[in-house]
Amino acid sequence: MNLIDRYVYAVTENLKEDIKEDVSRELRTNIEDMLPDDPTENDVREVLEKLGNPKNLASEYGDSKRYLIGPELYDNYIYVLKLVTGIVAAVVVCASLLEKIFSLSPDAGFLGTGIGIFAGVISAGIEGTIQGALWVTIVFVILERTGTTNVNYGKGTGLKNKWSVNDLPEIPVGGKGKISRGETIFSMIFTVIFTALIYTNAHLIGIYTTSEGGLTLSESLFNDERLKFYMPMFLIVALFQFGVYVWKFVAGRWNTPLAIVNSIFNVASCILMYVMVKDSTLINEGFINKLTSSIEVANSNITIAWEKGINIFIVVFILIALWDSISGFLKSKNWWR
Repeated sequence: MNLIDRYVYAVTENLKEDIKEDVSRELRTNIEDMLPDDPTENDVREVLEKLGNPKNLASEYGDSKRYLIGPELYDNYIYVLKLVTGIVAAVVVCASLLEKIFSLSPDAGFLGTGIGIFAGVISAGIEGTIQGALWVTIVFVILERTGTTNVNYGKGTGLKNKWSVNDLPEIPVGGKGKISRGETIFSMIFTVIFTALIYTNAHLIGIYTTSEGGLTLSESLFNDERLKFYMPMFLIVALFQFGVYVWKFVAGRWNTPLAIVNSIFNVASCILMYVMVKDSTLINEGFINKLTSSIEVANSNITIAWEKGINIFIVVFILIALWDSISGFLKSKNWWR
C-alpha cells in the first residue's frame, strides 16, 4: 500500500486543509474499488497509471482553472507580495527622506522644502511598491509556468509531460530536509533591503562629517559611474537570489532541482562578488584618502589592510556559498529517509 499512500500524498499535499482529508478518503476508496481482491504491486501500478499525474488530479479536486498564478501558489504569492512591497516601500521612502534632508538648501523656504520632500517621498514610495510587486509577480509566474514548485508531485510534472508511478515522491518523515520559513523570510527581507539600498541610494554609503548644519556626506564609498556598469548584473543576481528564496518558501523542503538551482546561484554570486571587489575602480579614491586622513594612518598601510580585508572576505564568502550548496544536496537526498 506504500504506492497508494504516496499517490494520495502527492494529490492532496497542496490542497486546502478543509478538503484535504475528504479528498484523501475519497481517493483511497476509488483506488480500492478499482483494485481486484488481494491486489499485487503490479495491479496497484496499473490503477495509479490509469488515474494519471497527481498534479492533474489535484487540479480537478481543487476546481483549478487557468490563472496567471494558480491556486497552488496564490496564497504564498499574496503573502510574499505584501511582505516585499511593504519592505521596499519602507526602505525607499526612508532612503528618499534621508537624501532629501541631506540635500536641503539653507536658502529654501519652509513651505517649498516641505512640499518638495513630501512629493519626493510619496513618488519614491509608489515607484518602489510598483517595482517590488512587478518582481514578485515575475518570480511567481516563472515558478508557475515551469512547474518547479511541483517537484513533490514527482518528476512527471513541470517540463516533463510523461508521468509514471515511479515518479511518485516518498512521503516526508519528520523534519528532515525541512526549510525554515522564518529563516527564508528573514533572508528575503535582507535581500530586498540590501538590493533596494544599493539600487536607489548607494551614494549615501560613505564617510560623514559633522558641521553646523548637521551630518554632511563627505565622500561616498562607491564610484557611481563604475557601480552603474555593474548594476544590471547585480540586479539579475539579486532577482535570481530572491527567486530561490521564494522557491524555498513555497516548497518547504529541499529537493534535487532546488539544490541544483541554489548551487547555480551560489556560483553566479561568487563570480560577480569576486569581479566587483577586485575592481579597484569601483571604490571611490576620495573615500580612501578621506579615511586615511581621518584616522591619521599612512595611505600605504590603509591600502594593505584594505587588500587583506578583501581577500579574507572573498575566502569567507566562497566557503559559505560552498557549504550552502553542499548542504542543499545533502538535505535533498536524505529528507525522506
